[in-house]
Amino acid sequence: MIETELNHARNTKIRSSSGPYSGIHETSKHITNVSEDWAKKSKEINKFSSNETDTPNFNEQNHPAEKDFVFIKLRDAYQKIMFDTILSIKSEKNYLILKTTEQEYRFRSTIKDFIFKLPENFIQTHKSFIINSSKIDNFNSDSITLIDKMKISVSVSCKKEVLIKLKHQLL
Repeated sequence: MIETELNHARNTKIRSSSGPYSGIHETSKHITNVSEDWAKKSKEINKFSSNETDTPNFNEQNHPAEKDFVFIKLRDAYQKIMFDTILSIKSEKNYLILKTTEQEYRFRSTIKDFIFKLPENFIQTHKSFIINSSKIDNFNSDSITLIDKMKISVSVSCKKEVLIKLKHQLL
């Protein structure tokens, strides 16, 4: 509606400085200024992502493969986790359970958001599980056994991609 009024005001010609059209020029300037202000505010509001989580993306400046760690938020502090210590990551709704060689960490994030922070040797085996391929003890087309003897099934939807990534790493 504002755009219609704005276009109408811009397209109306000023016939004289007095009469029924005398205030159109000033009205047109006001509508233009309001419209420009609204566009600026809209850009400022939209520059923040709706996908922000409690896990900061300290790797945003560099590709995750260039770093060997990730920070996760645990209550009121951030914990540095080395990628080479991670065995698996399990999703429980909006929380992840990150299992390392030393201990387990539970923090707020989703698989969808967190997988982008991991290097390529991490493989999603089904919708709620990610494994570190460098921690695999053995595998077949249906399951993967990690070095801690944890057996993880491979979903039908992820099977093709998992096998391609594992075969690629074997070469």
